[in-house]
Order: sequence, then C-alpha cells, then structure tokens
Amino acid sequence: MSTNNPPATSGPASSSPQPVDLAAARQLQNGRHPDPFSVLGPHRHEGRSYVTALFPDAAKVEAVRGGTAHPLTRIGEDVDVFTGEVPGEGAYTLRGTGKSGAQWELDDAY
Repeated sequence: MSTNNPPATSGPASSSPQPVDLAAARQLQNGRHPDPFSVLGPHRHEGRSYVTALFPDAAKVEAVRGGTAHPLTRIGEDVDVFTGEVPGEGAYTLRGTGKSGAQWELDDAY
C-alpha cells in the first residue's frame, strides 16, 4: 500500500488485558508454539478486535486500517511479538520500523 499521505494515528493502545500472554509470545518467538494460527493475525478478545504479529528486530509496528495507524505494543522486552487493538473489520496492512531504521509496510499473511 503506497500513499502520499501518512495515515492518521489512533490514540494510545488500549489498557484492557492483552489477548496474548508473555509465555505464548516466547513460544512464538522460539518457533515452539503448538498453534501459531490461534495467536497471530486478527482475533477477537473480550469483544474487541486485536492484531498480533511477530517481527524479529522490529522497533515499532502498527496495523493500518481505514487510513488510521493503530500502534501494536511489544508483549515483552525480550520478544518480538506485538499486539494491539485494531477497531473495525476487514483488510489492514502492517507497517513497521526496524531497529536499524529500515521501514516497511505489507499485507498481513494471516
């Protein structure tokens, strides 16, 4: 998705409980989660829509839906799994910045 106008950014991430716990995030990070499809991608949790993504060496990750960027929060300091509330339904892209400063945007495979 390429555009000349950067999407608006939503407010701070929700303070409600995260849909992914640290133990599951570590399993994903290490390639040992028994069912990664049950965690990664878009899911409903406590009546809200969340997106969870694994991006090694990412410093920042956002889900962009409907022209608005929704920040995804790193689940733990030592893991590269990010999650956050992304209101609405339908297609979204994932945009991020690596620790090296490289930027990217792509469709979520999930």
